[in-house]
Amino acid sequence: MVYPMNILRLVLVFIASQLIFIPVYGLEVSNNYMIYVYGSKTCPHCMTLAKYFIENNVEFTWFWIDDEENLDALRSLVNDIDITEGTPTSIVYVNGDPVAIVLGAITEDGFWESIINNPTETLKIYYGDKLFKEVITPEDFTNKYIGGSPASLDDLKELVIEPEADTSTDYIPTIVVAIAISALILYIYLRKR
Repeated sequence: MVYPMNILRLVLVFIASQLIFIPVYGLEVSNNYMIYVYGSKTCPHCMTLAKYFIENNVEFTWFWIDDEENLDALRSLVNDIDITEGTPTSIVYVNGDPVAIVLGAITEDGFWESIINNPTETLKIYYGDKLFKEVITPEDFTNKYIGGSPASLDDLKELVIEPEADTSTDYIPTIVVAIAISALILYIYLRKR
């Protein structure tokens, strides 16, 4: 006979086994930050970065260079700081100050976490995940280099997230494993009785 206390223990074991398999998303950062990204709708690297940012709950604002005002802001940045023009180009702000410019689609949490958690007085320029150079942050940086027409998050999601994809099914293998482990524990427990 199974007693109520034993049922409670089984329920607690089941819940604990489920918690082991819950994925955690998002950057682990200790500072307030915002990432401004210049990208193109036809750039596959831009779509990769946008998808990564959306799926990992990264704080960002996107600017399409198809908009002339945004393209002018990007070109001004590229010319003034003497870097290669390309997309995606990300500008990382930490606690209200620009700390890095990243050219390329970096999709590694550790890279972004390192920049955000370790801001410096200089503006670091990265080509991919490699530090290219450091420069003194130009005066009036924000007013000069951040575009005027950000993209809406919903429009961006439509471009990078497949409409037919049902993300809830991503957890099915994890749930099946958790249920199997719970069933095995329950079987072993009841078999001993």
